[in-house]
Amino acid sequence: MSIHPQLTQLIELSKTIQALAIRDTAIAVTSLDTYIHYLSGRQLNHKVKAGDPVKPGSLVDKAMSLRERQMAIVDASLFGIPYVGTALPIYDNETGKVIGSLFIGESTEKQELLRNMAKELSQNLSDITDSTKNISDKAEEFTRFSNQLAKLTEQFNNKIGEVNSFTAIIQNISKKSNMLGINAAIESARIGEQGKGFAVVAEEISKLSKQSNDSVVSISQMTNSIMTDSQSLKDETQTMYTLSDEIMTILNTLTQSIESIYGMVEELTSISDSL
Repeated sequence: MSIHPQLTQLIELSKTIQALAIRDTAIAVTSLDTYIHYLSGRQLNHKVKAGDPVKPGSLVDKAMSLRERQMAIVDASLFGIPYVGTALPIYDNETGKVIGSLFIGESTEKQELLRNMAKELSQNLSDITDSTKNISDKAEEFTRFSNQLAKLTEQFNNKIGEVNSFTAIIQNISKKSNMLGINAAIESARIGEQGKGFAVVAEEISKLSKQSNDSVVSISQMTNSIMTDSQSLKDETQTMYTLSDEIMTILNTLTQSIESIYGMVEELTSISDSL
């Protein structure tokens, strides 16, 4: 079978063209109806050979029929490797008629890998963003709770202060009652037999005064203990509030980092699309 000289030149240049290509590249040269040369890539192989017929409707057939360049993006399902195929009609330099075609297939496996990695990274970042948002919401809720707890603790301390004020009043009354009982006992002793009934009342006043004083002491001890615990609670609440602020600061920094990574993912996707 006679091969047109221009097609022969393309066959001779095919290895040079392949060597110049950055990506894994396969090259084919056809006549109007037959493959006359096929050079497979390192991995990309269309499983055709010289002498195989050009299939109607194929990329090279369309290029020759329409007399213009044809391109197609093919996924890995057809030949195991995704690639971009380009077919050019070849014209006779003298007559201008189409005499065949040149096909170049370039593997996009690495670009596809980069694109998939970018998608997966983007999805992971989206999940992290959602988790960060949830943590941030919980931290804000925790802060509100800490503030409410601090206010309640302050109100509780104020109430304890009021109790202490009432206790001081009762203690003062108890002291006066005790003095009244002592004076009554002295007066009863001075009067003698006629003051016996008065002495009984004086004794009861003294007992009541002592009981009141003992109760006041117990109440004071309990309120002091409560005040100590309340202060500890207040300190712990302040610590929680501080930790909540630190968490929010960390989350804000993390959010900024995620936004920066999102930008890099978009750039990575753009680069993979342009390769």
